[in-house]
Amino acid sequence: MPPLSWWGYASSREIVRRAFEDMGLADLELAHRISDDYRALRDSAIAPYPGAIELLAELRARGTPMALITNGAAESQRRNVERFGLAQYFDCVVIEGEFGVGKPDERVFRHALASCGMNAESTWMVGDSLEADIAPAVRLGMHAVWIDASGGFDGAGAPAAVETMRGAGERPHRVIARIDELLR
Repeated sequence: MPPLSWWGYASSREIVRRAFEDMGLADLELAHRISDDYRALRDSAIAPYPGAIELLAELRARGTPMALITNGAAESQRRNVERFGLAQYFDCVVIEGEFGVGKPDERVFRHALASCGMNAESTWMVGDSLEADIAPAVRLGMHAVWIDASGGFDGAGAPAAVETMRGAGERPHRVIARIDELLR
């Protein structure tokens, strides 16, 4: 069986092939090249939030136990962890493709908590997805900090749509626009 990252490339190739087919184009080699170039550009554009590495270094220097929980294929996510030297900052790294399930599955959060020897009530979850990061963390009793990197939110709490969808009980405790706001 091919590695999980292959499936992402294969599905991208299939999407472009079908688009070519819909336009009456039959150049499979060109479709694959476009798909592969897109994936390579997408992967090269991945970068930590500005200030994130400095924040991690500061928290590590303070002795703060930390876990990294990330969704995605094992190979590509592990490559990103290594590419940015992230493992040195974390007591636990949980990658969906290695662990078997990803966020918002609460087992991922429980595993990270247990690996760090922490309880939910004394833990912060910082993430940029209301559904995958914030909602499960709040359900487990963690202090949830939502990074609203879009800049379109005023910081007063979760958007009304989230309150309607999830109920007021799953709102983030804090909203920040940039990761470096976390220590303020």
